[in-house]
Amino acid sequence: MTLGDKVVVHDRVTGLAGGKTVDEITAYQVENGLITNIVDIERIAR
Repeated sequence: MTLGDKVVVHDRVTGLAGGKTVDEITAYQVENGLITNIVDIERIAR
């Protein structure tokens, strides 16, 4: 999802030790096509 210069994404990381996964919500700030700031909003290991 994008709004202005912000991009918010949901990622699922797989292939971790013990078959674990991690769900993440991250916000990126973009200026002139480059990421200038990253904020991890939530990270849940399963």
